[in-house]
Amino acid sequence: MRNFLANKNNVAVSAYITDKHPSAITTNGALTIIDNSEPSQNITGLVPNSYSIFLDNLFLASGYGFSSFEQFEKASYVVSSYANAYSYILNELDLLHNKSFTLEFDENSDNKIDEVYNTYGWLKEYKEIVIRQSENIANNYTISLNTVSTCYINKIYLEIIGGQNLEMQSSIDKKDLSFNYFEVGKQATVKINFVKENNTAGDSVLFYKTAPLTYLNVTYLNIPDKNSEIIFSNIGDTDEELVNNNNKLINNSNRFYISRAFTCNEFENKDLSLIFTRHDDIIYNYTFKNILKWRYKILAFNTNKINIFTSLDINTIYALDNYPFSNTTIDIVSFESLQQGSSSQYFFEFVENNLDNAIFLDDEMTIEFLGLGYNKGDTIYYMHDYIIVESGIVNFDFYFNGIKNNHWNYLEFEIENTTKKYRIYQSPQRYIGKHTWTIKYNYE
Repeated sequence: MRNFLANKNNVAVSAYITDKHPSAITTNGALTIIDNSEPSQNITGLVPNSYSIFLDNLFLASGYGFSSFEQFEKASYVVSSYANAYSYILNELDLLHNKSFTLEFDENSDNKIDEVYNTYGWLKEYKEIVIRQSENIANNYTISLNTVSTCYINKIYLEIIGGQNLEMQSSIDKKDLSFNYFEVGKQATVKINFVKENNTAGDSVLFYKTAPLTYLNVTYLNIPDKNSEIIFSNIGDTDEELVNNNNKLINNSNRFYISRAFTCNEFENKDLSLIFTRHDDIIYNYTFKNILKWRYKILAFNTNKINIFTSLDINTIYALDNYPFSNTTIDIVSFESLQQGSSSQYFFEFVENNLDNAIFLDDEMTIEFLGLGYNKGDTIYYMHDYIIVESGIVNFDFYFNGIKNNHWNYLEFEIENTTKKYRIYQSPQRYIGKHTWTIKYNYE
C-alpha cells in the first residue's frame, strides 16, 4: 500500500485509525484518526464520544461521524435547535438583568396566603408578603413571606341557666347539660360561650376580622338572616346590654358570650343550631338536639320518693283509696264523710307539701311503686297506685309489663282558696310488692 501513497519531503503520506492518546503518536507525516466513541473509555482531553483527526499529534478537527447523510441532517437540526435555544436563554437573561420592576402592594387589600383555619372556621394564621427597603443600598428591597398568628375562637360551649334534671334537682354547674328540664310555661336561658385562643383578652375587632359568619337556630336555606346572625363586631361589656340587644355579645377576659331566652307553654323539646359560613359555604354546623325540654310535673305515690303512710293518717288513706273514681270532680261532702269527719284540706295540703318531690313527666319513664299495705281495724289493705298531674294534661299512656293499659281512672280537684287544678289518677287494681309502670307521653 505504501507504493500508492504520495511522497512529501521524501516521506510517504499515510493514514490510520487508532484509540491511542494523542501524546502516544510518534508518526512522521501521518494523518491519524483517533476513535473516542466508547462511552466507558473516553480519552482525556478529547471531545467525548467523538472522532478526532490529527496530523501526527497536531489536532486538526473533531466530530461525531454519520453513516448516512440522513443521520447528518438529523444531527444538524438538533445542534442548530440547541444553538437557537441557547441564544434565546442568553437573550432573556440579559433582558431580566437590565429590566426594572414595579411591585405594587396594597396594605388595605387581602394579601393573605396559605390561610389556616380551625374547625369552627376561625382564621388561625396566614402568610403575608413583607417588603423592606435596604438602608445602605439604593433601590434595593427585601421581600419576605412571614407567618402571622391571629386572634380566633378555639372552643364553644353552652351553659343552661335555671334548668333541672328529671328529679327536679338543680345543679350549680351550668355546663352540665343534663339539667335541661323546665316546667311548662317557665323561661329557659341558654348562654353560648365563645372561648378565645390562649385566654387572650384581645381587641374584639381582631376576633371579628378573622371570624366566619355565625348564625343561631336557622337552616342553611334561610341564610342570610340578619335577625339570627351573631355579630362579633357588636360587643358590649355588661349583661344589661345583652338583655337590651338580642344580638350583642358580652366581652370578658377569656371569652365572648351571648344569651338566649326561650319560653314554651306546652310539652316540647327545643333544638339549638350553630351554623358558620364563609363565601356562602357552610364551614361548621352543629345542632344541640333537645337541648331544652319543657315538661309537666307529676306526683307519684306510694314510692320511695313519697311515702303516703308517713304523711297521712289511715282514715284519710282509706277514704281516698276507697272513693269511687270517675271522670268528675271530687264530691267534697262525700269525701269528708268517708274520712269520718276529718277535713279534705288535710289531703290537699299533703299534695301541696309534696310538690317539691314531684318529677318531670318525660317522653318515656318508668316509675317503681312500693305496693305496701296498711292496717285498718283488723284488716290489711293494699293501696292502688296513684299519680297526680296538673288538670288538663291527658297526653300520656300507661304500660304494665310492656302492655298498654287503658283502665286508669281519674278525679279532678282544685286546691281550696287557689286556682290550682289537678288530676289524680288511680291504677286499675291494687298491687302487692314492688312493681313498675311505664308512662309514655303521647304527642298526638
